[in-house]
Amino acid sequence: MAPGAPSSANGGVLTRLLLVNQHYYPDVASTGQHLTDLAEYLAQEGYLVEVLTGRVRYVAGRMEAPAREVRNGVTIRRVRTTSFGRGRHLGRIVDYLSFYLRVLGVLLFGRRRDGVVFLTTPPLLGFLGAIARALRGQHYGVWSMDLHPDAEVASGMLRDGSLLAKLLEWANATGYRHADFVIDLGSHMKRRIVAKGVP
Repeated sequence: MAPGAPSSANGGVLTRLLLVNQHYYPDVASTGQHLTDLAEYLAQEGYLVEVLTGRVRYVAGRMEAPAREVRNGVTIRRVRTTSFGRGRHLGRIVDYLSFYLRVLGVLLFGRRRDGVVFLTTPPLLGFLGAIARALRGQHYGVWSMDLHPDAEVASGMLRDGSLLAKLLEWANATGYRHADFVIDLGSHMKRRIVAKGVP
């Protein structure tokens, strides 16, 4: 796990990058703000950066922003999904699933990038990377902002050891293990990621 710029299979620096997260500018979600900073920095460094994000606000409702735009050198593509919001667990899950489907469509049927970087909103995005790697040989990495289902178990949303928790743990660990790189937030998170079998 290293925070440096990833390299392509032939040893060259990646040039065409796709960054994936449910939130991005102008949304106020912290993951969106961090991704905005990263995307614009990479664009300044000469990468061809595209962001695939949603059109739903972190708080509630749809975002008043264009479906496509270029901002500070970053191409932003905002896809339409359901927008039930975070008030109910079921609505949030449906929103997540609709975003997963849009992302998976781009990964499997869109142009293949030199590399894809997934954040962790919604959870388990890295698992989509593992699917794209298996079916298209897509290189990808995960910038881990949260650990799942660890967070859900700790908050009481899931029971530790339940079938659903085990399924989510498997999907999350699969996404991490097949990634070219994983960026953690610090030593404590790194230990938990390594415990999931990530080298």
